[in-house]
Amino acid sequence: AAGRPPLLSTLLALDQRDAAAVLQVLVGRLERDESGGPTAEHGRWLFALMARLEREVSADAAATLRALVRACAVRRADPSLRAALDASGGATRAEALRRAATLNVLVAIAGGFFGQASAEELRGEEELRGDDEGAPEDDGDSSLIYEDAE
Repeated sequence: AAGRPPLLSTLLALDQRDAAAVLQVLVGRLERDESGGPTAEHGRWLFALMARLEREVSADAAATLRALVRACAVRRADPSLRAALDASGGATRAEALRRAATLNVLVAIAGGFFGQASAEELRGEEELRGDDEGAPEDDGDSSLIYEDAE
């Protein structure tokens, strides 16, 4: 997948099991990525593979989708992402906006469409530590990526 866009012909050649297997590999990469990912290309592949899955997924695929939601939640709550979003402009903020949008779309699909996220996770209110201690404060500006879609 690295270096190539997710072409329709490639995706259609995958059956449900194979698409779920490739998705599992890419989610594993996201979980291990310490750069704050996903990259634009990684996000496109994750999106495309989820689009290839049928709504009723196997238990293994559901676990992979749940892992994707958790990985995205960790990245959405990252203080460095919030700080970049609150920056006044420039390339850093533009990249943070792209990354935040990608994370939100992935959570909406894996969590909302496939039902693998709680309402709090869908709104971006996940408590990653189990309590509020050490969690970044919401100062308003970065909340535009966490808007409630009611």
